[in-house]
Amino acid sequence: MDLRSDQAYEFHASSYDPPLGFSALDFNLTDDSTHPSASVAHGVFSVANETGLHLVHLHHPYAGQPSLRIAASPFRLDPRREDPIEGYCFGGSLALVNRGEYTSCHLSSSAPIFELSGEINDPLDMLAPEIGAELARQRGHWKGTDSEFAARMAQIDPFQLFVASLQLLHRYLDRQNGLAGPDETLRTKTLVARAIRTLEHAGQWPASAPEFDDLFR
Repeated sequence: MDLRSDQAYEFHASSYDPPLGFSALDFNLTDDSTHPSASVAHGVFSVANETGLHLVHLHHPYAGQPSLRIAASPFRLDPRREDPIEGYCFGGSLALVNRGEYTSCHLSSSAPIFELSGEINDPLDMLAPEIGAELARQRGHWKGTDSEFAARMAQIDPFQLFVASLQLLHRYLDRQNGLAGPDETLRTKTLVARAIRTLEHAGQWPASAPEFDDLFR
């Protein structure tokens, strides 16, 4: 999708009602010689490939693979005249095309893509580290190599990982029992419950939600 001249990036509207994250993300990378104000100077994503999980720094001109398998993780964009944009992706595909003056980038996923606010009390920003901790636990229990774990991550459907994460977070919040501030806990529980209800309303919440451990067997 072509961005307007005044756009550095665009999150695509959610297909859910009520909205649940975003359906995709477009952004354009430029270098120091072209650098229109509405562009992104730098992007950071976690990529799963045959050698493992890697943090990849994207710049223009891009000369790598035309499609990258994005692992479940936070990501960051650095627009030239805006504050950094942080988000969370449950896995997906990042298509990159070098168009001469800029590199166009399109992030797609079967799961919603989320923008993070960076605020310490924002429910989404509180939940993302919990998902990261569970993924780290799965890596710690993994019997194979780094590359085999990355291959397994790449095989998991992002939507299935999203559903497993919601179930995990729902149980985690039930165990909190007031350990976090009551307002923060309530907002976070509300966020998770609303996401589950939205999927149920869309007919996409499974009768038996997958467990994290099952996804990594």
